[in-house]
Amino acid sequence: MKFVLVNHRTPFGTPSCRHCSRPLGVGYLREIATRRPYCDHDCYRRDETRRAFTPWFAASGPTSELATGHAASLGLMASLTAAACWGYALPLSAVAISLVQTALGMRDLMTKEVVLV
Repeated sequence: MKFVLVNHRTPFGTPSCRHCSRPLGVGYLREIATRRPYCDHDCYRRDETRRAFTPWFAASGPTSELATGHAASLGLMASLTAAACWGYALPLSAVAISLVQTALGMRDLMTKEVVLV
């Protein structure tokens, strides 16, 4: 937790909190390592917790400014993508199970002896 409290100054560009996307006022927090602005300590703490538990989701590099501008929207898109993947995976697994059962049934039919009367 390394941050600086900036008083009596607004950030340059489009000032908005990196966690909740609210507009920043005259006083705000700025993380030292990444220079991300936050509206208050609670938003900073929530964003640190989210990044600690999902490090693969935290963007870094020159595109981090664009990727983390709307963290709530990105989280929603990730959740919907995961739900869509499960939506496709579950029916496909049901189809695969039914195909295996059909193949096993065909094997039983092919191995039976035919008795002619």
